[in-house]
Amino acid sequence: MPSENTIEVIVCTFNGERFLAEQLKSILTQTLRVNLISIYDDGSIDNTLSVVETFRGQFESAGIEYRFSQNPSNLGYAKNFSQAIARSTGEIIFLCDQDDLWEPTKVAVMIQPFQAQAVDMVFSDGLVVDVAGKIIPGSTVLESYQLHSKLLIVFNRDPVRFLARRNYVNGCATAFRRNAALLAGPPPPGMPHDYWYALWCALQGEIIGLPDKLYRYRQHESNVIGIGRDAIVHQIFSILRSPKAPRQRELDILSRALDRLELVSNPDVNLLREKLKWMNSIVGEPRRLRRLIRIFLTLIQGKYSTFGQPYSLLRDLVSCVK
Repeated sequence: MPSENTIEVIVCTFNGERFLAEQLKSILTQTLRVNLISIYDDGSIDNTLSVVETFRGQFESAGIEYRFSQNPSNLGYAKNFSQAIARSTGEIIFLCDQDDLWEPTKVAVMIQPFQAQAVDMVFSDGLVVDVAGKIIPGSTVLESYQLHSKLLIVFNRDPVRFLARRNYVNGCATAFRRNAALLAGPPPPGMPHDYWYALWCALQGEIIGLPDKLYRYRQHESNVIGIGRDAIVHQIFSILRSPKAPRQRELDILSRALDRLELVSNPDVNLLREKLKWMNSIVGEPRRLRRLIRIFLTLIQGKYSTFGQPYSLLRDLVSCVK
């Protein structure tokens, strides 16, 4: 049974011995103590379990309840988080990656909106750091998604319009009410868990983004999701190698999400239906010339600026010649 007013941190690990100790220390040194740390390991074969075990006494000394579970087989990043959320018991859930760092006031700052109003999800900005934990000059995490502080104010007023275009919410930057996540249920197949829960909370409740930089997002060779110059290079090579596959995947995920959102009464869900219709007219069109004509027509109509993810236009154009 969930406990009232409890804060639970879910940490999902997989071969995380390199950075996990730093992350756990940053949770232990929060100015507002969390009540429960739940660690779900996805079949690590390095020393991750030994690192976790060294913190058992520190959790107990700090008065923090501790739970550990190891999956019998590897589920993958998104499914591991999804099953961890389904098994959670805290009222407010914080998601935590194994390789990031929390600023000391992260929990204290992010818990405030939950106490002040009926918010279902809160997410924050973060700093980008290198392998050694040093800040990489340039954009913050949200700025790298073209969501600067002034635009974040607009996002908070109309989140579905933003989320209809792309996901701006990193799971490791979020906290949410357990009840909201359980109502949402597991993400549709292939859909990132953070995107699904953000979209659900935006349609069925309230989601708030904070400009505060409350975590440090570490960039290294094993990142599941990267940002910055290397991510841009990866996108360019991906477009040249396989321009259509990511767009088809985006279309399939959106279609599955809308199947799950069929009974949602919020009229903003029509934005997602409009995007699906547009994407079907482009990505689902097998004839290249007709696809090219539709690309230019819908570009003039503003569909790419409303619904297109970064590089969507370039992907669609390249798909007409490759």
